[in-house]
Amino acid sequence: MAFFCFVYCSCATFRTTELSEGNQIYGKGRIYLYDGKNLEYLDFFFIYEGRKLKIEGLSIIGTPIFQIFISDKTFLLLPRSESYWEGSLIELSKYFLKKEISENDILSVFSENRSSSLEIKGYFKRTNFPKDIIWKGEGLEGRIGIKWIKKGSNLNLDFKISNSFRKVSLEEIVI
Repeated sequence: MAFFCFVYCSCATFRTTELSEGNQIYGKGRIYLYDGKNLEYLDFFFIYEGRKLKIEGLSIIGTPIFQIFISDKTFLLLPRSESYWEGSLIELSKYFLKKEISENDILSVFSENRSSSLEIKGYFKRTNFPKDIIWKGEGLEGRIGIKWIKKGSNLNLDFKISNSFRKVSLEEIVI
């Protein structure tokens, strides 16, 4: 099960006005998924700038296992199997998170125009950046807890798919 990207540094705080459009924000978080019996989690790094979000999911030992690039369209890259998926975030989130979340829904988390499909609980001090993002899907509850964020510049938001990668369906994705 998947969601969110990469880069590391120490913590810093900054004012809401410093998180305006065009500035890069990066950080680390954890996604929690609960189906009524089991609680699963996955750590991730992310980079956000403007209307682009890059997420890198990490294994339990901290190695990258997937990348998601969200803009007008969504791409999921699986380096281990040399495969990728492309489509809408609604399709991807419905399949893995049991909740339809659009590109606009997730990208609005970083702006003043919040989506109504995601519940925000708590913000980092002196920012409009959420600490916890919560949703309920069909038989699955989820929470994204952001551990830290920093302002950045010149971080790699590029997303390139190698010619050797093959396109796969959602059913073929193994993470």
